[in-house]
Amino acid sequence: MTVKSKTRAGMLGAVFSAAAIAGCSSNKAAGIDPSRFATPLDRHPIGVREQTVMLELPLAGPNGELSEGDTRRLREFFIDYTRKGHGLMVVATPQSPGERDAAVAGAMRARELAFELGIEYSEVEGGVFDADADGGAPLVVAYNVYEAVAPDCPTLAEQDLADFGSNSELSSFGCVVNANIAAMIAEPGDLLGQRPLDEGDVVRRRIQFELYREGQPTGSARAEGESGAVSNAVN
Repeated sequence: MTVKSKTRAGMLGAVFSAAAIAGCSSNKAAGIDPSRFATPLDRHPIGVREQTVMLELPLAGPNGELSEGDTRRLREFFIDYTRKGHGLMVVATPQSPGERDAAVAGAMRARELAFELGIEYSEVEGGVFDADADGGAPLVVAYNVYEAVAPDCPTLAEQDLADFGSNSELSSFGCVVNANIAAMIAEPGDLLGQRPLDEGDVVRRRIQFELYREGQPTGSARAEGESGAVSNAVN
């Protein structure tokens, strides 16, 4: 699947606005360096930024047909939206008199395919953009995603390894760990707290608590055939 990112950001500017998500804090006291008392999580936070991904599809013929290959690409694009998209899906058509009928037909086909994949009509927003006079402008489909931004870790060459005055860890301590976590986050939007947590299982919690009070094991019982042992491969 070919996805073009930010190639037509201007034409969809009325629908999408780039969001710069950053965190800052001010906790300075007179004569105190706040970095001395900050934890590695405070010094090397994982950032989140919003990006727009786009798919451009050529309109074939006056009826706005999509080729078999383009239909497959559009289907994969919609599936990705259901997995990681945020906000509305935008289907933008070229604002050109000579392509109006084909563009509208192509947009309708895109909406129908989205609905077949479980995307409600209310989740799809229409849009237009200025097209070249010579025609040939594509149908553009776009949505927003969140991307985790790893902290910029300082190298050892940037630090004074002989400075033991504060008895604190190096300024790079914990940075690489957070950078690795940023690379493994499946849904960066979760860092913004946008997805609500499921309610706790009150019944299960009460059962576990009663077992604990009675001094009984709270872990799951092993089924027949299950076993476990500490490896003694290395002594």
